[in-house]
Amino acid sequence: MSTTYTFTDVKRMTDETPTKTTDINVVAENTDELKEDFGVEHSVTTGAHGAITCTAIDKSGGTGSVGSGTKRTLTPFVYLDDTSSPDTGLVGLQPSVDFGPTADEICYFNFNVPVDCDVAADITLKLGFCMSSANAGTVVMAIAYDVVSASGDVTPAANTGTDTVTIDPSDTAEILEYDTSLAVANAHITALTQLIGVELYRDADHASDTHTGDFRLISLELQYTTSD
Repeated sequence: MSTTYTFTDVKRMTDETPTKTTDINVVAENTDELKEDFGVEHSVTTGAHGAITCTAIDKSGGTGSVGSGTKRTLTPFVYLDDTSSPDTGLVGLQPSVDFGPTADEICYFNFNVPVDCDVAADITLKLGFCMSSANAGTVVMAIAYDVVSASGDVTPAANTGTDTVTIDPSDTAEILEYDTSLAVANAHITALTQLIGVELYRDADHASDTHTGDFRLISLELQYTTSD
């Protein structure tokens, strides 16, 4: 008994049509092209990029890093007028400068324009105050100021500017209130290197000043618009 074996034709890889090799090369070439396209489109030096924009991140209170906002900074009293000085006192634990109802009592202070100030906007004085007695009328507070530039005369013949505000305070004594109406006008501010000297006083002989008690100034702040 004999057995017959049948063999099919066997081809070597080198004899076959190189389909797989060709496909692999095509994939590799496409991958290289994709890599090149990605590199061009996302390169920091080449390719087109869309603009990134940002508008008005609020910096109220001095927070944030982009956009303008409002900032406040405490300003101390530097000098009380020798001949027409307001009294000083305590309201609870708060020191006060007490402007009386019968004379124009004056105090002085100065400050440099803040380095982050937008000089196109006013610098406002924020007065923190209370009354020594129940309100029987209004109080007139006023400022006169000089804006001095570097190498400028600090004793000009006339004030750079003035401002006045009539305050109608609470009907109750010793209640803390604020007013921000007194301003150094932006028209007078041209550079961050300027020094501003301020004379602050109660215009007690003004017709609108009818309060018969003391106006007790407790705090004084600058309020201004930031530039960045």
